[in-house]
Amino acid sequence: MEKLMSNPISNSSDKPELSRRAALRGIGATGAIALGGAVVLSGTSTAHATQNWWGWCKFCEGLWYSRGGSGRPCPGSSTGHTAEGSGNYTLKYSSDGGGGQNGWRWCSKCHGLWYSGNVAGKIVCPDGGGAHYARGSGDYLLDYSPNGGGQGGWYWCRFCSGLWSGLSLGRNVCPAGYSHSAKGSGEYMIRIGPQ
Repeated sequence: MEKLMSNPISNSSDKPELSRRAALRGIGATGAIALGGAVVLSGTSTAHATQNWWGWCKFCEGLWYSRGGSGRPCPGSSTGHTAEGSGNYTLKYSSDGGGGQNGWRWCSKCHGLWYSGNVAGKIVCPDGGGAHYARGSGDYLLDYSPNGGGQGGWYWCRFCSGLWSGLSLGRNVCPAGYSHSAKGSGEYMIRIGPQ
């Protein structure tokens, strides 16, 4: 067995030399790693035609446009929708393109998001119980889960055609007089924007 000894006095000829070529290779590898990381980070698609200030209402579980403040008609509270405890959700306009489902509209009466392509189903607004009203609305595009980036657990309700969060089941209130139902719905993902 060979005995290893350490030399307290180092001889400069014992140290490996760093050549110019090795230094350049190291710098190049570091740059490639940094560039690769930037490419990976920029791999998430950024929607260019978007609208912020959509909020989750803790009373009805619906998604509603909260920029105008609370107080819009809500089936779960006599005081109206609230964005208390909600993130700032961002919706894409269909003009941004990409995958997903278009035909989602903002209701100018209750400020909720609802699906307008459901001509055979019910469309019930909490403001008076009639149909949602799309006047002044853009056409929004929702990503299917898990294809989009954002928070999953959002569903179309077959009773009111609204979008609601199924993440806290049991607390949801539908304006059609039931609990929201995910029957017949796919799962959607909603992006969370800046606060």
